[in-house]
Amino acid sequence: MQEVYCKTAYDASVKYFGPNKTLSFCRPGYIGTQRFSEKWSGDSYSNFTELKIHLNAGLSLGMSGEMA
Repeated sequence: MQEVYCKTAYDASVKYFGPNKTLSFCRPGYIGTQRFSEKWSGDSYSNFTELKIHLNAGLSLGMSGEMA
């Protein structure tokens, strides 16, 4: 049920742009949302502290199987 937001945004994008021209970003990371959207970790500053935070977030997301 958590993927309703991502699926709705994806379906609207497919309807408007077509199935081969759709790119949807979604911040929630629930199981099943990888079918409908790309993940975005949010805005960040250009420094090494933020880089470390985003690398850890990306690796954690990948290890959870979300990006499969």
